[in-house]
Amino acid sequence: MEAVKNTVCIVLNIPQSGGRLLIRDEHTLLLMDYDYLPHAAVQHIVDQHPKLTVETHQSDHSSSGYVVIFTRRVSSNVFKTSMCMQIFLTLVLVLVAATLPMFDCWRLAA
Repeated sequence: MEAVKNTVCIVLNIPQSGGRLLIRDEHTLLLMDYDYLPHAAVQHIVDQHPKLTVETHQSDHSSSGYVVIFTRRVSSNVFKTSMCMQIFLTLVLVLVAATLPMFDCWRLAA
């Protein structure tokens, strides 16, 4: 999140324009007390960090009345997805069905 924080700090010029950045955890960065957030700046930040999602929420703890939440999506391993498991089980089922004695697939191929 440090790289995202640095990008947000530079793009929004946080030291001169005010605003506070808070790294909540390893996947979340909060921007508070920032009065005006142009869409072009948000798009530039997302272009620099493609796995980033940006949300705004109302907040009484921010002088601007809202907080911007930058969240880095965690990429998951493709082998842990349900689609991979479905393909694997389908291949196992086809392999088992092809080797059953009633189909005689292997005798015809020889």
